[in-house]
Amino acid sequence: MSIEGTVLAKGYFPKELPPAFFTKRFASYATSKAGRRVLSSYRPRDGFTEPVNYRLALPGGEQRLLRIPHPFSYQHLASIVTRNFSRLLAKAGASHISKSRPVFAANRHRAISTAINPANLSRERACARAGSAFLLKTDISQFYPGLYTHAVGWAVDPKLRIRSNWRNGGLLGKKNNGPSREDKSRNTHW
Repeated sequence: MSIEGTVLAKGYFPKELPPAFFTKRFASYATSKAGRRVLSSYRPRDGFTEPVNYRLALPGGEQRLLRIPHPFSYQHLASIVTRNFSRLLAKAGASHISKSRPVFAANRHRAISTAINPANLSRERACARAGSAFLLKTDISQFYPGLYTHAVGWAVDPKLRIRSNWRNGGLLGKKNNGPSREDKSRNTHW
């Protein structure tokens, strides 16, 4: 299976969903000639696709909101990611501090997972903290809802930090951003 097919089959749905939810058939369809034709011809009516919300039950009666993107949007994103795969992995793996650097592995449960096996995380924490005098802890539970999406593009393409490049659709950091709410009023589409 191709990298794109693996990402679609083993990365589309959140890992927290029950095992009954899977996307292997979708990956086969989306990477077929007929599937590519159907997905590439789809256009959202208003230029935007809304995700499906799923509330994950957590211990203590808490809930976590998961959002599952529309198949069109996710296939489009997976296609862009796989065409620029080596560049994105190199950019994401540039940190020598992070223990959650992404790695691609077709033989794992998820197509893209962390470099450190989560089962070894306690040992990794102990090793990192052994020679330290201070420990900084932070709560990132609201990281994704609070993410300024333009910052993702800036991280991928530092040229986007310069105002004159903001509308340059040829830069990787601008791909698949879709039209902004301001662009929608100017009738620009995907």
